[in-house]
Amino acid sequence: MSGFGLIEDFDGHEVDQMVIHGMQTIRAAMELYRPIAMFAAYSGGNDSTVSTHFACTNFKCAAVHCNTGIGIQLSKKHMRGVCERYKWQLVEKYAPAKGPPKKRKDGTPW
Repeated sequence: MSGFGLIEDFDGHEVDQMVIHGMQTIRAAMELYRPIAMFAAYSGGNDSTVSTHFACTNFKCAAVHCNTGIGIQLSKKHMRGVCERYKWQLVEKYAPAKGPPKKRKDGTPW
């Protein structure tokens, strides 16, 4: 056991219990606050894909991506493909254009 809480540190039963606890916590918050809509922030990365899958599958959330204009196009393509595959509503919000994105001397965005 590494002690960092990695998924490899837990057996299947413990992971199931964590998922159940997470669902109970979210349902309790929904009961208390009665949201009119729920959204899952989705960057397109692996961790974000897992949390968005959990939210959209269990709670009928829409996936929301804040497109700053400096992200990696492959990640955005992946995100859009995952949303299409699972039939999740995707809401993309774009940062206001204020000229071309700033770049480092090596050409990468910052």
